[in-house]
Amino acid sequence: MRRRLIVVALAVVPAATAAGCGGDTDQVTAEELISRGDAICAEGRQRFDEVQAEAPANAAAAVDQTQELVDIATDELNELRNIQPPDELRESYDRYLEARGRALELLEHGRDAADDKDAEAYGQAQAKAAAEEPQRRKLARAVGFKVCSKG
Repeated sequence: MRRRLIVVALAVVPAATAAGCGGDTDQVTAEELISRGDAICAEGRQRFDEVQAEAPANAAAAVDQTQELVDIATDELNELRNIQPPDELRESYDRYLEARGRALELLEHGRDAADDKDAEAYGQAQAKAAAEEPQRRKLARAVGFKVCSKG
């Protein structure tokens, strides 16, 4: 059940390749934004699946696994923030990134709760992230994302 909650809660916080280079200085076109963003989401889903291939056996393993997910999600969010969207998508893209940032914060709260062996707080963080997932998908669709907008 706990593994399922993590999967649901993080469906829109899939990770991407590590952000090792600086941000873009030029705006991209809408097509480039969608292509690059969806590529980041696709890579992130693959990495999340690898980390979650096995359910954690205990609280310590849950902390470790959740920390890996936090690291992946942080890398992805940083990559997405490095893309300069076209002016016509700036507002919707910013709202999407804000929602992903909130999901990352909830993931971090869940990790901290698991570290404290607080199952109730862990469950609450996961439930809140899961409850907000439909809104994150809607925001992704508003930008034009295909992969990023799937649960």
